[in-house]
Amino acid sequence: MKLLEEVKEWRTEGVVARCCGDQVFVKVKSAWYLANHRMKYSMTYESIVEFSQRSGVEDEETLITKLREYDYDFEVVESAREFFRRYLLALHMATCQRAAAEKVCADTLADLAQLERGAEHRKRFAMIACSREPSIKSMMFAFYDGRSERVDAMVRKLVLSEGEKKR
Repeated sequence: MKLLEEVKEWRTEGVVARCCGDQVFVKVKSAWYLANHRMKYSMTYESIVEFSQRSGVEDEETLITKLREYDYDFEVVESAREFFRRYLLALHMATCQRAAAEKVCADTLADLAQLERGAEHRKRFAMIACSREPSIKSMMFAFYDGRSERVDAMVRKLVLSEGEKKR
């Protein structure tokens, strides 16, 4: 128990204790090592997205700094960087889709400006929106209805769906 208490505080993997005339080997791991090991093997794309969003991480340098604040080792940081790069790419793509939907919506509304908002206006808008890619179409309808919070939710969903693609 004395050995366990001492090893628990170490910043290394731990030790192998030999007993019973070298017939029994017991590995005693430090708490630091176990936390790093658990983080590395339970890390997912979604967990890095959540960590990044909650911690205000917007670039790799900040990610590395934040992870090192938690005393994670090189392997954990490298695993996190791969997920983070995928996250940045997915965020960029989703943001571009949002911008495209907003522009097409604005252009379509400008083209329909001569019509009064009503059933005919929405019908014509729908004909144009339905010719677009599904995510753009959905965002266009949300913009049309003044539901920007719904567009933000769609962007989040697009970003998180990147994690499901790689499983």
